[in-house]
Amino acid sequence: MKTSLLKSLIVIAIVCLIVGGCKKEDATPASGEFSFGSTKYSGGCYANASSFCSGSTDVMIVSTNKVNNFIVYNMPTSSSGSFTITNGWSTSTSCGDIYVLAVKEAGALSASINGTLIKTGAKSFTLTTNVTDSPSMSAATTSKATGSY
Repeated sequence: MKTSLLKSLIVIAIVCLIVGGCKKEDATPASGEFSFGSTKYSGGCYANASSFCSGSTDVMIVSTNKVNNFIVYNMPTSSSGSFTITNGWSTSTSCGDIYVLAVKEAGALSASINGTLIKTGAKSFTLTTNVTDSPSMSAATTSKATGSY
């Protein structure tokens, strides 16, 4: 299994435990929404320090059904700008790379293959990315997200 994907799956499990089972000091999350093709989801938007990249922040949108989740790894710290989303299936991702993982029904996982993230404020963003359910798939689904954290 690819290193970046394995690390990301571990982070997903940790974040799900935190979001689902622990009361945070900031109990009211900001909001976010995301889509896979024409299917849209909305929910709380959480920012957590990365477990793997010192100084990095990972942002997760947890849908109201808590089944579909959208994670942006290594969110840029600047308050504005356009950033390239990299291939989340790559084994050569580094702490400077921004990539997206999405958990869908029945635990299906999708990862970004390319895209653009735009920071619209210090803690807000919009993005459009193409995601696939496996590294070998050629057909991608467009996924969009917006949120504040």
